[in-house]
Amino acid sequence: WHQKEKKSPAGSWSAAGSKEEIMESNLRAYSPTVSLTILLNAVKNMGEKPEDKINVLSPRFLKTLSSTGLNKGNFNVVSDNHDIQFIKTMANLQRQLEAAKDSNSKVIMMLEHALAPHSKMQAVLDAVQTELGHKDTEISNCRKDRSQSQQKIQMLETELEHHKAKLVAMERRHCSQLEPLSKALEVARMDKKTLALRLEEVQQANNVLQSKPIRTQYDLKSKEAEHQQLMKTETLKKQFHAEQEVSRKAAHQESTELKKALQGSSSKFVAVSHANRDLRQKVIELEKTSSSYRGKLKSQRTQVKCCLVTKANAGRIKEIETELRGIEAIKEEYQKKNYEQVSFLDQFPLKSLRSEMQILLKNQHKVQVQNRQLETQLEVERRRVHQLENEHQILEKTTQHLKKCKEEIEKLKQASMVSEQVRLDSIRIIIHWK
Repeated sequence: WHQKEKKSPAGSWSAAGSKEEIMESNLRAYSPTVSLTILLNAVKNMGEKPEDKINVLSPRFLKTLSSTGLNKGNFNVVSDNHDIQFIKTMANLQRQLEAAKDSNSKVIMMLEHALAPHSKMQAVLDAVQTELGHKDTEISNCRKDRSQSQQKIQMLETELEHHKAKLVAMERRHCSQLEPLSKALEVARMDKKTLALRLEEVQQANNVLQSKPIRTQYDLKSKEAEHQQLMKTETLKKQFHAEQEVSRKAAHQESTELKKALQGSSSKFVAVSHANRDLRQKVIELEKTSSSYRGKLKSQRTQVKCCLVTKANAGRIKEIETELRGIEAIKEEYQKKNYEQVSFLDQFPLKSLRSEMQILLKNQHKVQVQNRQLETQLEVERRRVHQLENEHQILEKTTQHLKKCKEEIEKLKQASMVSEQVRLDSIRIIIHWK
């Protein structure tokens, strides 16, 4: 029993010492989540418990002795034997109490020193919690923005599909409009070749006609010389009339000679009539050429109508260009919105949204490529329209040239008629004087 009683305070103190060591190890392995006030209270309670145990030990020891039923003499003997051990144990316990108090004071100082950074850590934790609250609100706002952006993306995708359908319809219209234009261009090329050949023929005819006025000028000069000779003959005839009264016989002889001259002039008249027939045939040929020119003018008028149709198509092309410009403006606004959304979403690691935005950017690139192809096709159509306008101008020039040729032909007809009248007048004058 005495051995058990000896062992019990030492064991309790060793337990208290082990608790203090555990507390020190816990203090060394400090974590910011443990409350230091609880540790202070525990240490203070640990300092009070050994004293309570010492105060409790003496009456408990006396009770055990009285319970055994020993006499006072036996108690004195036992007490004499065990007083020394008890005093030693009490001294040891007091020493351990003093050491424990010192260690507790040290622990309290350490805890007080640790409370200051703990308060700082609590302030930091409060600030972090407030920041976390702000971040939670920001994340909720970002989620709302994400849902709104997804809705906007869906709306933009529907708009893209609508614009794609419009582009497909425009391409179909464009193809349907290009087919008659290409056919008209082929017809215009064939007509251009035929017109080139006909223009060469007209140039040759013009060269021939230009040579004819020169010949007519030479003929007019010769006729003027003949007219002067006729005037001289008239003066001579007046002299002959004055001399007729003097010499009628000579006049009779001269009349016979004049009859012979009339026969010669009749032969000349036949030759002149043949020449007039030749001129009439030439006039008929010129009328035929003029009728052919009229047919060409009709064909050119049809070509001019085709050119007007091409101009109307050019107006339609301009309308298509305006629509494309509107589509490009919508596309630029869409790109701006996408760029803003991308710049806003790049701040957060959202892989799904980035992949969707990359897909949208690829679709935008495809739309841009299609727009570029349409622009190139429009440029080709513009060039074709410009070529048709140039051909129209060339045709107008050819019509003006043909009109000039027609006027020259009419002038030549008038000149031939005047020449015929002059010849007839000269023949009549010759016959009259003879």
